[in-house]
Amino acid sequence: MAFCPCARREPGASLLGVVQPGGRVKFLPSGLIVDEATARLDRPSEVQFRYSSACREGSCLHWRARRCTALDEVRDHLAPFALTDIASCSIRPQCRWHFQAGDAACAVCPLVSGELMALEDGIAPPEEVLVPISIGRR
Repeated sequence: MAFCPCARREPGASLLGVVQPGGRVKFLPSGLIVDEATARLDRPSEVQFRYSSACREGSCLHWRARRCTALDEVRDHLAPFALTDIASCSIRPQCRWHFQAGDAACAVCPLVSGELMALEDGIAPPEEVLVPISIGRR
């Protein structure tokens, strides 16, 4: 089973990392599982945290032509900012993005804030953490 590295906060998802003040994600060694109470929190946490869960493939808005197009968009916009040191990540062996692009996906993954899914759902992140993924400012 492949895992999405930029999933929504929902029951059963794992906490993958924490978005640092500069916008980069610091990955956790092993994700904590989101329970029902955490999933129902009022404030969207996707802007402060990154979650992973099973890739939904055809049920996801980013799935087209048998691939995750979110990764394609991220790489198009963030390639100039790609990291040379690949961060340690708890889901790499099962990561959808890693399956598609290998270490090239890992080089941009820490630059992606969790608001990718929050914005898709129409949730406006707080201004103090608003760093659009499509611009790539870091």
